[in-house]
Amino acid sequence: MGYATIRHVQRIDEADHYAQAHRIWDTTKPIRGGDTNVKPLGQRRDAREYYCKKNMITGNVTYYYCGKPVITFAPNGDVTLCAHTGWTGHNQLTMRVLDIPAYVKNGKNVIELGGIKKVLGMDGMRLIKGEDGNWQTTDTSKLYGYKVNRKKMAEVKAEYKEFERFFKGFLSVQKMDNPVVHAYERYFVAVPIHASTLTELFGEKKDVFQSYVDMLEYRYFMDKPHADSKYVTSLGGYEYFNASNAVAELMTSNQSEDTKQVNFLKAAYLFCVKSHTNSLYIGVDNDARYAHINKTIKNFEDFLLLKYTDKVAELVELPDGMLPNRKLEKMMVWHNQSDECEKLREAKETQSGYDPTQNQD
Repeated sequence: MGYATIRHVQRIDEADHYAQAHRIWDTTKPIRGGDTNVKPLGQRRDAREYYCKKNMITGNVTYYYCGKPVITFAPNGDVTLCAHTGWTGHNQLTMRVLDIPAYVKNGKNVIELGGIKKVLGMDGMRLIKGEDGNWQTTDTSKLYGYKVNRKKMAEVKAEYKEFERFFKGFLSVQKMDNPVVHAYERYFVAVPIHASTLTELFGEKKDVFQSYVDMLEYRYFMDKPHADSKYVTSLGGYEYFNASNAVAELMTSNQSEDTKQVNFLKAAYLFCVKSHTNSLYIGVDNDARYAHINKTIKNFEDFLLLKYTDKVAELVELPDGMLPNRKLEKMMVWHNQSDECEKLREAKETQSGYDPTQNQD
């Protein structure tokens, strides 16, 4: 199975592709003791992975990978790519048999026809040979995705303009050449982080790690974006629901001058700690850890984008060749679950017995 054996599967390259696929099925011996309608493709030792079957009623010949249909050849000349789960072997069979690029990108099953990317939907896709001899599709379905409205995003950032100016000034003062040299680490400009500084700002170090730093752990949703994920409708969702508000409050301008600078400094260090790979493991000693300065700015911008996705992201029709932005799709999943997160918050406050660690119907 895989790249080493897929080359033994014959490519469909004749003008009458159904006749070629049918001839392969008709002239191939079935596996001894198995279904006589099931014929192996390529090496016979790969029969469990690659094989073809004929529908005796319609005459269709279908190529399979690990029991899942991949390509169907019909007597009228139609070729249909079947929807699939994104397995590598599935894409390999498509590439090998039809000689078209097939892969997974941004969480979508993608094929390229004439250099234009097409997303393979759950209904599959019908292909035909064009006059130039290349595969084309008759699929006219529209593809939609989220796009950031730059004007609205600028309005959101304007609310935190004072903190952003403070943050960039803070980084300019703190930055230094990264003194840590590892074979796997490239040179970068760093910001030093000392445990004593965090303790002075936030109190006991365990409070830093268990509350403020956790506020920025939005990878709950970036790694597990599905609507039925426990990270969306569970304690993780509840924690981020409250935590994102708490971080945002540190960055607002409508604070007294006595507390504003301290809170700005707290927020600045939070984004620095988040950009350090081992942010939750700053040592008990006071040895400095170092954050990549560019990542700290990106953490700040990503935080605003995630918190206000529902305000700044718009669903638009995508032009040919453009794929949906998976990052924005993941962010919108969390915002679409905001009502569930509100239930979690109310339940926690009232101790109503609602279990935030379990998915709810």
